[in-house]
Amino acid sequence: MPGHGMKTFHCTHCQSLVFFENVTCLTCGNALAYLPDQQSIVALLQAPDGSWKATTAGPNDPTYRLCANYSEGICNWATSATETEALCPSCRLTRVIPNLSKPENRGAWAKLEAAKRRMIYTLLGLGLEPRPKAVEPQTGLTFEFLEDSTQGDASRVLTGHDNGVITVNIAEADDVEREKQRMAFRSANYWDISATLAVLKPTDDSVAANTMNPLPVTPAAPLDVRSRTPMTPSSCQIVRGVPVACARKIAAIVR
Repeated sequence: MPGHGMKTFHCTHCQSLVFFENVTCLTCGNALAYLPDQQSIVALLQAPDGSWKATTAGPNDPTYRLCANYSEGICNWATSATETEALCPSCRLTRVIPNLSKPENRGAWAKLEAAKRRMIYTLLGLGLEPRPKAVEPQTGLTFEFLEDSTQGDASRVLTGHDNGVITVNIAEADDVEREKQRMAFRSANYWDISATLAVLKPTDDSVAANTMNPLPVTPAAPLDVRSRTPMTPSSCQIVRGVPVACARKIAAIVR
């Protein structure tokens, strides 16, 4: 289906290969931005009034404005110059960003936004345009990028979603920390940030166009296992190294 995968992009000015996160063509030197309305990376030139147009544009072609996060090194998208929003369709979905007084948090924020843009790119390719909760309180989508508090486990941030609010612990942006979590949970679902967001996003089968309302996730209650009968190696019949007759002892376990 079109839009499912990431296509190959080329600079619209010199046709050199460019990538989804690029902001400059290394061959011709032109500024690059992703234009959601064209679903393409486009080489841009700035006009005297501060707006931007494609280098190949004619006098009647549309003008664009760079996302407000473009100059921050966080985003490389642009929107129509007629839009009133300063942020692009992806960045405007973020309601909470990390505390930027910590230098390391800016890099984490940039990684999370890059992963989110790839997810939004896929949704737009499927004809699904996520709307912020500020615009659509009931069916909108919003992201909160939070960090753990220093006050202990009670203040830990859990990655998940609830009624369209997707919360991501910024530790997900740290490759080492994410691998530690994957090993701790014995899960293959922590392989990268994009995979984490892909697991959290609604599927095209479960959501209609312009309606982003993921189902809430309720953490499973911990399993309470208390054995009333001591389990010793002699309690089980062992056949070829495998316990096969522990039923009587297991029956005493209370769940």
